[in-house]
Amino acid sequence: TVTVDLISSPLQNKRGQQMHKSTTTSSSSSSSSSSKPSFEFVHKQEAATLFPSNLELKNYQLTGLNWLLCLYHADYNCILADDMGLGKTIQAIAFLAYLEKKRNISGPHLLVVPASTYQNWHNEIETWSPTLFSNLVAYRGTPHEKEQMRSIPRQNVSIILTTYNMFERDSGKDDRSWLRKFDFQTLICDEAHGLKNEQSKRHQNLELMNTEHRLMLTGTPMQND
Repeated sequence: TVTVDLISSPLQNKRGQQMHKSTTTSSSSSSSSSSKPSFEFVHKQEAATLFPSNLELKNYQLTGLNWLLCLYHADYNCILADDMGLGKTIQAIAFLAYLEKKRNISGPHLLVVPASTYQNWHNEIETWSPTLFSNLVAYRGTPHEKEQMRSIPRQNVSIILTTYNMFERDSGKDDRSWLRKFDFQTLICDEAHGLKNEQSKRHQNLELMNTEHRLMLTGTPMQND
């Protein structure tokens, strides 16, 4: 397990909270007025109800899910940092599936990923959470294709899956303008070590998204500067 500090100059959510550190410990709630219910440990049998019947989490992935839920219920944003190949994608999808099945929160969520992992995310969401996938917007394509996607009623969207390109290029202004119309339940950024530079366009444009909760995934060690 990689020990992780805060990303330098961390992203803020709409409550103005900074992303919380540590993959090894949890903290008390940052706000006594949280409207979220208290955290309840998810056991393997309950976790199995989140997915199609032929799928289940490995023990360490279940531990990761409970860690994510613990911080979520304490109103902390978080960084999930595991070595490559340990299933951070699955743990993140399990987190969203839990919100849908146990908390009746089906979105909208914003997933921002590198182009190199985009198709894998698309496939894993389809496999592990078909109900969320049914209202997923795969926001990538030609300008005409994206214009058509922007006509989808926002209440019909569970997940918008897109790439960092939307937040780096001047040509993405229309895309970002549309995304800012959402009040996202969760922002998930894959390979989030690429957000350390607060002066970068991707960091600054992501800061403008309206989000309730933020989850950063990385397989690369990070430290505060």
